[in-house]
Amino acid sequence: MSQKMIKIGRNALVVLVAFFSLWAMGADVQIRTELDRQKVEIGESFQLQVSIDASGSVDVGPPEFPRVENFLLLDTGQATSQQVRFVNGKVESKRTLTFTYELQAKKLGNLSIPSMNVIVDGKPMKTKNLRVQVVDAGTLPSRPQARNNRFGNSPFGNFPGFDDDPFDRLLRNRNRVPQPKPDTSVDLNPNEAFQIRVVTDKTEVYVGEQVTANYYIYVPSKYVLTSFDAVKYPNLQGFWKEDIEMAQSLRYESVVVDGIPYNRALLASYALFPIKEGRAKLDEYKAKCDMAISGFMGLGKPRSYTKSSLPINLKVKALPLQNRPTNFTGAVGNFQMTAKLGAERIKAHQPFSYVLKVEGEGNAKSIELPALDLPQSLELFDQKEESKFFKDGRSFKEFTLYFIPREEGDLKIPEISMGVFNPATESYEQIKSGEVILSVAAGEKPQIAGVNPEDLKEASTKTKSKSRQLFPFVFDESSSSFLQKNAAYGNLLLFLLILVFSFLHAKKELAWGGKQQKIIEVYESRAKKLKGFHKSEDLRSLGVEGTNTIYAILNLCLDDVESGAEIDKVLIKLSPKLRTEIEEPLKRSLKDFQSMAFAPEEILGAYKDQDKRKKIIQDVDQVLKKLIEKHES
Repeated sequence: MSQKMIKIGRNALVVLVAFFSLWAMGADVQIRTELDRQKVEIGESFQLQVSIDASGSVDVGPPEFPRVENFLLLDTGQATSQQVRFVNGKVESKRTLTFTYELQAKKLGNLSIPSMNVIVDGKPMKTKNLRVQVVDAGTLPSRPQARNNRFGNSPFGNFPGFDDDPFDRLLRNRNRVPQPKPDTSVDLNPNEAFQIRVVTDKTEVYVGEQVTANYYIYVPSKYVLTSFDAVKYPNLQGFWKEDIEMAQSLRYESVVVDGIPYNRALLASYALFPIKEGRAKLDEYKAKCDMAISGFMGLGKPRSYTKSSLPINLKVKALPLQNRPTNFTGAVGNFQMTAKLGAERIKAHQPFSYVLKVEGEGNAKSIELPALDLPQSLELFDQKEESKFFKDGRSFKEFTLYFIPREEGDLKIPEISMGVFNPATESYEQIKSGEVILSVAAGEKPQIAGVNPEDLKEASTKTKSKSRQLFPFVFDESSSSFLQKNAAYGNLLLFLLILVFSFLHAKKELAWGGKQQKIIEVYESRAKKLKGFHKSEDLRSLGVEGTNTIYAILNLCLDDVESGAEIDKVLIKLSPKLRTEIEEPLKRSLKDFQSMAFAPEEILGAYKDQDKRKKIIQDVDQVLKKLIEKHES
């Protein structure tokens, strides 16, 4: 009986292999042969698997199972998978054919399973020989017992080779294969070689609310894709767009649409945030593909098709005006805020960092920091931002604020709050950092090397001294009596007094002119140093020298400017017109130089740009020359 069953099994295998013979794609063919176990008991079944990898248009036939006297062939199975990859703009396609044979040894010993022939483009290739060791029953650790069939115990009992009946084996094999899942999100035409569709997780959203859009390609199971070219990606105008995934290869999954099996693969996935209310259109993804029909004799001749996805529209609702907080800056989602200090010990006049982080579900990249209500003793001199969007739909934005405390003692950084609209609750919420109280230790002010104006006062001092010597008028009683007695002399004296005051005013103007020229000489000397530090890329020295230069020129023009004084208190001494002209550019230049001089290393990166530094030096040159030219001492 056993020889007859072997013949029947072999004939059935030939029919099955002939039916499932396929055309593989590629210039290379690789064959792998393996056993699920190297040692089995007599009467125990085991599996032999042959996998054939092929790419291109090579014709690959199924393995020719050999005559095996020492084994029973209990069952066979076959599976096919395809992988498509995009490499340097080209499509590479690989197909894997897997053949599984369930065998049972009929005798003890170290038994050989001979090689099999695989026909590739009409030429035979051989699999490797394998060996399996067969031992007495009960020798190896026990394995799970085979299931009884659905009609009760097997009628064959424990007879070797018949632990399950054929119906039970077929049912078990069917259950081992993953079943295609139904896809109800799209409508497809079963007569098309392939179709592209966009699937969204929402059809109605608020402005700024996230909607996920996935573009898929659907291929009927009878077709095989041999070439893929993305002709046009969607523009997605009207959305803030974040890429979640851009497919580098087509990874298929089996789905069923209206009872018809398809292979589906993701082409692109986007997180979209509509920027205005109304109708928002998701435009088409367009692709050109070569498709071939898989049939009994392999693949047919590929044909080229160009198809696009169907555009869809989303309804975008405006954010509600009712109960909208004044500190709402556009954050839409479910967010949290945290805060931390960048240093444990804070000193007066020394910078420290304060980090605010907003993270959660939504687009944190679009969030802006609300206006800060800081105490007068705390100066914000710089800030930077960092943000990132993750594939799971979460994101964060981090604000690093660089403060300088101007006084020692207790310092309170007030609570920072931000209004957020949460689409899940359809309401506005407040996220807060919490109040921070610091103890600021004593610290040294930056040493601003101001110019001592004593060397510039020499000319004006001499002028004043000479003025006192040239006009020693002393009005005593005798002179007063003399004037009363002679009106003509009185008129003459009045005329002389007018001449004296005119002469003094002219001297004063000439004295400022000399001082102005001296200030210009001092500035030009310092400007050369600035250019030298800029050229050598010595940012710290450039920052210190730039800061010193600004305070030095202010000191020379205004007199008695305290080293490191707050710039607002210095500029108030200027005339309103001149202050209006130079205040903003001068403060901007001072902030840049102070950042280069005192800021942490991570801030300096922006100032390593040569063009940026050149622009800063040009700006301060213009504003200081205007100050020297227009200010009158």
